[in-house]
Amino acid sequence: AALAAVGDPPSALAAPADPAPQALLKAPVDMRSASLAVIAVLASLYALHWAAAVVVPLLLGLMASYALTPVVQRMVQVGLPRALAAALLMIGVLGGAAGTAFTLSDDAASLVEALPEAAQKLRRALARQRTQAASDTIEKVQKAATELERAAAEGARGTALPSRGVTKVQLEQAAFNVRDYLWPGTLGLVTAIGQLIVVLFITFYLLASGDTFRRKMVRIAGPTFAQKKLTLQALDEIDLQIQRYLMLQVFTSALVGIATWLAFWWIGVEWAAVW
Repeated sequence: AALAAVGDPPSALAAPADPAPQALLKAPVDMRSASLAVIAVLASLYALHWAAAVVVPLLLGLMASYALTPVVQRMVQVGLPRALAAALLMIGVLGGAAGTAFTLSDDAASLVEALPEAAQKLRRALARQRTQAASDTIEKVQKAATELERAAAEGARGTALPSRGVTKVQLEQAAFNVRDYLWPGTLGLVTAIGQLIVVLFITFYLLASGDTFRRKMVRIAGPTFAQKKLTLQALDEIDLQIQRYLMLQVFTSALVGIATWLAFWWIGVEWAAVW
C-alpha cells in the first residue's frame, strides 16, 4: 500500500474504466451456404411437382378433415363413437353431393343437348362479324391500292420496273379431330376420379383417428410441461386459423353461387341453377 501510495499516480488507484465499445463487423455472406439453400429449395419444388399425384390428394384430405372436424367432435360429444361419426358424416356429404347432382341432372342434360344449337348460333354470329370485318377490310385495301396507283402514275418517269414473279402461299389449318381431345380428356377424368377417392379415404382416416397426431406432436415437443403446453397452444391456433379460413371460403363460394343463380334467373337465362 505504501509503494502504491508513493509510486503510483492517483489514476492507478481508481477503478478500471469500461473498455471502449467495439464496432460491430458484419460477417460476409457464405456463398456456399446460400448456394446450398437455393439448391435445396429448387430440389424441394421439383420433388413436390414430381410427387403432385400423392401430395395434392394428401393436402386436400388434410384440409377437408380440418373443415369437418368440428362436426365430428359435436357428434362425439353426443355419444357416438368417433369412427362411426366420421363414417356418417362422410356418407352425409357424399349423399348431399349426389342428391344435388341428381336434382340438377335434368337441367344439365338439357344444357348438354342444347350445346350443338348454341354452338351453331355462336358460329353464325362469328361468321357474320368476320364477313362484315372482311368487307370493311377489303374496301380499305382497295382504297389504299387506288391511292398507291395514283401516286405511282404521278411519279412515273416513263421507266418501268421489271416485274418479279411472286409465289402465292396459302396456309390451311388442320381439321378439328375430336379424338385428339377425347382421349386426354378421358384420362384426365379418370385421374380426377381416382384422386377424389383417395381424398375421401384420407379425410375419413384423419377424422376417425381424432387427436392422435396432436398427441404425438405434444410427446415429441419435450418432456417438460411448459413445452407440451406451448406445442398444444400452437396446434390449437393452427386448427382455429385453418377452420376459419375454410369456413370463410365455403361461405363466400355459396354466396357467389346463390347470387349468380338468382341473377341468371332474374334476367331469364335458361338452366340458371346449373350455371
